Amino acid sequence: MESLRRYWAEINLDALRENALALQQKSGKELFCVIKADAYGHGDYAVARELENCGIKHFAVSNLQEAMSLREKGIASDLLIFGTTPETSFSQLLADDLTQTVYSYEYARKLSDFSLKKNARLRVHIKLDTGMGRMGFRCCDGLFATEELKKVLALPGLLFEGIYTHFSSADSRSETDIAYTLEQYRCFETQVQILQDAGYEFRWIHCQNSGGILLHEAPVCNACRPGLVLYGISPFEGGWTPVPLRQVMSLHATITDVKVLPVGAFVSYGRHFQAARETKTAIVPVGYADGYLRCLSGGEVILPAGKAKTIGNICMDQFMVDVTDLPVSPGDECILMGKKGNFEISAWELAKRAGTIPYEIICGVSRRVPRLYEKAGCDNKEISYL
Repeated sequence: MESLRRYWAEINLDALRENALALQQKSGKELFCVIKADAYGHGDYAVARELENCGIKHFAVSNLQEAMSLREKGIASDLLIFGTTPETSFSQLLADDLTQTVYSYEYARKLSDFSLKKNARLRVHIKLDTGMGRMGFRCCDGLFATEELKKVLALPGLLFEGIYTHFSSADSRSETDIAYTLEQYRCFETQVQILQDAGYEFRWIHCQNSGGILLHEAPVCNACRPGLVLYGISPFEGGWTPVPLRQVMSLHATITDVKVLPVGAFVSYGRHFQAARETKTAIVPVGYADGYLRCLSGGEVILPAGKAKTIGNICMDQFMVDVTDLPVSPGDECILMGKKGNFEISAWELAKRAGTIPYEIICGVSRRVPRLYEKAGCDNKEISYL
């Protein structure tokens, strides 16, 4: 624990497991758990290993590098790659038994040609663009890609295991965004039905991201893709959720020094804070190099005796807290995100102050911050430095 006395992230694996099982029950579908971006900053290997242990068999990542890293660490479950794998690395898809997304005929043809040369068939999922405007076969505004998709499905070197789309606004409960999501789903359902009527079948059909799972039904689908909700954070502003979720990550630091500043003293870069009274300050050894953003200046932290406000600008490696009215000593624990007693600071609270979304808060916890994994019944806490 001494190695963690500066700043660390605690990852509650029991909460992770509870969230996954609750989402599985809510959706009634197979989960393709999204563990891209190092499992949103939680540690992809530890997350995948825990979820494998509770029966999850499918995961999704952003790119080949993420998939290869998980394979090297021993994750044997199905890994779906959302992004493009370059032609020079097609052999790795076969070597690691990975599932690749296809999003155009030309890209699918290159994959198929490569597979045929290797006397193999690459596993793929087809991506449809139903209004996100990113990768995928365009299927919206009354237009469908049926003929192009039939050409793709005729390619002999590919094993078409799945088909999916991605909602752009499922994390909003506004009427216009709900209507847009429903239209995306209608386009997806129609295109899938056209292909099924033509005799094409897919093992996995999925379109629901975190917001889609919580707010929208998708009868045509037999799988879904929980991302943010898996880590106990609702995608809806303010944290609304119809499913009980427990935030998996909390952020902790240790007070390194406590000092008293006289009236008129300035604090931190830019001299934006000047003490109007004799001010006792606590020094927290955390800054924007750790992912605790400079724009969080003026926010709050939780100390043993209650909440306290930060003062002055957050620096690269430190920030200061006004503890004039609180008993605080060097070595005391400071919670930057998490819960203690009746006090809580959520990812949404930090995101609102920073003018961003919770995704950016948790993904932004830097690689120099150790992750401490906690699980009931385990005497030893697993420490991972990324």
